[in-house]
Amino acid sequence: VPAHAFVGTLAVQSDPDGAAVFINRQPAGMTPLLLEQLSAGSYAVWIERKGFQRWTAAVLVPADSLTEVAAKLQPEAGEPR
Repeated sequence: VPAHAFVGTLAVQSDPDGAAVFINRQPAGMTPLLLEQLSAGSYAVWIERKGFQRWTAAVLVPADSLTEVAAKLQPEAGEPR
């Protein structure tokens, strides 16, 4: 009997897009990003883009579900708005 894998999907978006996404400190790609077959559990999500403050959150990815993360990135102090 094959073991049932408990996996979910994580969709990561940012405003502006084109930001680097890190999952548990590992590079995962650029926004917009869709990560499928992610083991169910809690993840530390970092979103970084030059000129903007880092966005961080703890995200719970349940099995058999789509979890969406939308980050509004704030400009770093001293950057033109």
